[in-house]
Amino acid sequence: MTRELKLPLTRTSVAGFLFAALEAISAVALLATSAFLISRASQQPPILYLMVAVVGVRTFALGRASFRYFQRLALHAAVFRNLGALRPLIFEKLAALAPGGLSERGESLERFTSDVERLQDGPLRVFTPLLQAASATAAMFVIASLVLPEAGIWLLLISLLSALGAIWLSASTSKNVEAPRLDASQQLRSKIQILLSHADLISSYGWASQMRLQLAELENRLWSLDRRRVLPLSLAGGAISLGGAVAAVAAGWVALAHAGSFDPVHTAALLLLPLAAFDVYSQLQPIAGAYRGYRISKLRLQELLGREGSEELLVSEGTRDLESVRSLELENLSVTRTGKRVLQNISLRFKAGELTAVTGASGCGKSTLAMVIASLIAPKSGIYKINGELAQQFSLVSRRSQIVLIEQNPHLFRGTLRQNLEISGEVDEVKMLQALEKVGLLAEFENRGLLEAEISEDSTNISGGQAQRLAIARGLLAKASVLILDEPSSGLDRQNAADLFALLSRLSKAGMIVIALTHDHELARSCDQQISLDRLS
Repeated sequence: MTRELKLPLTRTSVAGFLFAALEAISAVALLATSAFLISRASQQPPILYLMVAVVGVRTFALGRASFRYFQRLALHAAVFRNLGALRPLIFEKLAALAPGGLSERGESLERFTSDVERLQDGPLRVFTPLLQAASATAAMFVIASLVLPEAGIWLLLISLLSALGAIWLSASTSKNVEAPRLDASQQLRSKIQILLSHADLISSYGWASQMRLQLAELENRLWSLDRRRVLPLSLAGGAISLGGAVAAVAAGWVALAHAGSFDPVHTAALLLLPLAAFDVYSQLQPIAGAYRGYRISKLRLQELLGREGSEELLVSEGTRDLESVRSLELENLSVTRTGKRVLQNISLRFKAGELTAVTGASGCGKSTLAMVIASLIAPKSGIYKINGELAQQFSLVSRRSQIVLIEQNPHLFRGTLRQNLEISGEVDEVKMLQALEKVGLLAEFENRGLLEAEISEDSTNISGGQAQRLAIARGLLAKASVLILDEPSSGLDRQNAADLFALLSRLSKAGMIVIALTHDHELARSCDQQISLDRLS
């Protein structure tokens, strides 16, 4: 059962909600006090009789502005802190599920980022407006009842009907519009990002016109959905305005009916009270749409956090630290991915000082084998040993730090070369330069500012071979004992591919275990050991 996702209620958020309520109460009290002051001043009493009202007007005016500032400061601080604590949990869940194969890619993964952001709508755009509306209603009722109890009851009834009517009209809009609008908006942002990030590639392949048509289609869809929202939202605003007018008329009618039994100075306060309260109600117009968007995002994140990983993701671990790797042994290993057996009864051995090429046709299980060795997924059966001992005796953190898997297209971050190396955990500049020299990148970046060289979005200003070597440098800085490279020569010309394998050979001779998963049989023949999974499976 999925546990409900809740943003914790902290002292800061409670203070923010209190300030929000005081802001609404101050707004109503300000208008009531101002109306009384104007009416009383028209009778030209001694100034001392007006001083209390003057001080009250100043107090409530300053209070409303101050409470508004403090409620926004406190609530936003609390919400951003909560969202900041939630993001690592989402990242950890995605990272844990990724080796098993996430079905969400591209646009779908974009949703999780947007969903986390939309959680702020709950406290900021749903609960706070409701709290302020309730506080304004209570203040209006109390003040009106003190002046004329019958007027207080009428104002309470009319305000409740108007608020509920506005919420109902807003809900009727969002019911069938909000979810498709969220999807269309996310798709539009994703496609714009793709277009901006890969403009050169899209233009060179002649895809620009097709992308523009897709963008135009999404924009038209959003425009159509927004148009469907306009009328009900306008009606909701009209309901609030009409309610305010009706409430003022009702208050005036009750005041006239009791003209002889209460002070006419209070009439202005009764007439203007609804204006302050109904001004607060205007925040209720979009509340149903905000709640529906918040609810959709919350449920999607709950589903993600409650999702159980497949059986192969349950990698066993112990408490011992793995300091280095001298040998890897797989005995009668079988691996199942998403219910399908990929590897069956595989027995292999890798040792320090050797460069091993693992070949095989697409789908034969090369990448699966690499993830088992890197302890990203668990075998269905068989034995996996490190240094002659069962792998599960060592902690996952130490195993994954010693055995580094470099994907076919290594991920580099937008920023400097230094920042892309620091992710290894090493911040010593001398060691970074030494690692760059080992992989042959020092001279290539010397004229680009060395460690301060910029890496662009999606690594468009760095070649595939440079990206591979930079990923290897990160592994060296992390003091890894094993490097596993998935199709390292993919996208490289013959010379660069040969240079890369020469580098891998030097690293293995230095005492590392280097495993290259490749389709290139010519380069595989230059390795110390060749293993064909086609023959083993």
